[in-house]
Amino acid sequence: MKRVLSIIVFFLSLQALSAKNLSLTGYLRSGLFADLTDLSAENSSSSFGSVYYDSKHFGGASKSRLDIKYTAENGGIFFRHETSLASSNYFTNSSIQRAMAYASFFDNVLIVEGGKLYDRFTAQTGDAKSSFGRCLGVRTVLHPVDSLYFTVQASAKNPSYKDDGSVKADKNLFSLTAKYTHSAFFLTAGAHLSLLYYGCVGLTAIDDLTLIAEVYCDYAEHYKKAKVLASEKTNYTKADLWLAYDFGSLDVGVVGYVWAANDEWFIEEKQFYFASVNPYAKFVLSSLVTLQVDGVIYVPRDFGNKHESEEKELYATVTPAVVFTASKKADATLFLKISSDSEQESNTAGLGVRYKY
Repeated sequence: MKRVLSIIVFFLSLQALSAKNLSLTGYLRSGLFADLTDLSAENSSSSFGSVYYDSKHFGGASKSRLDIKYTAENGGIFFRHETSLASSNYFTNSSIQRAMAYASFFDNVLIVEGGKLYDRFTAQTGDAKSSFGRCLGVRTVLHPVDSLYFTVQASAKNPSYKDDGSVKADKNLFSLTAKYTHSAFFLTAGAHLSLLYYGCVGLTAIDDLTLIAEVYCDYAEHYKKAKVLASEKTNYTKADLWLAYDFGSLDVGVVGYVWAANDEWFIEEKQFYFASVNPYAKFVLSSLVTLQVDGVIYVPRDFGNKHESEEKELYATVTPAVVFTASKKADATLFLKISSDSEQESNTAGLGVRYKY
């Protein structure tokens, strides 16, 4: 409790210092859930836990987020701190997700960025939102016309190392990305020279319709300090398709996801995959009450004959919820998750609270 209160006081203090060009936003969210499957068993010692909202599309873990944005005439700063409330250390490399300064030249035709990078221009914009950001480096952005962005980046996204443990100056530092926007569609692509790739295409011709497809491929050797770890060599492809329509008070959609790999460290060079389908709907009943439901259908994982014991059966979950909106900044969510196979995923019920600032 002291930890949560200290975070709240820290955020409110920062807001008190806000200047004209300084923006401070974020949220604090947490809650309590009960594992109904465990409660029905004799041993219920682990039946309760902390989660904001146990839902794949709408929910997430208990955590805090702080975004700081400072903009000047030809430059600015972006900073994001995000961490789980269960963490014992709030200021780690992973909790500082972006800490970047930028300078713009020639009326934003050329932008130079440095720090822990955040891709504002050429990241995927669908469900996965992949990019080559969240790493230390420098990036040059070319914006010759309104519809086009090119970037060249040198960073520690997936570097190789010298024998003394220092980063080697080779091709594995560099990546290229681009985004083209048309009135009817957009197209995004990225290539990291260590053999990481992503692509994203979306339809924008129809108002209120979301149709975005994404793919991310990792064919890289993954280096760790002074040597290549063969056990961390990973080859995989993940893809998702997001289709949704906003009718105003009713928003419905579905996200399909697949992950396929030929991965040595996982299953000794046996190909495998897993997939899921995530339909969802949200209905705004009034300014105070919103009804939400999302479900997930998990397709059985295929591990090959050698790993038949690890194969999973097809199962599904559905999570109806009621969101009570106290104000533009505060809400509470009451949810119930029902699983068709409680051995693979438990039935849970809980209450989550969020405050946005």
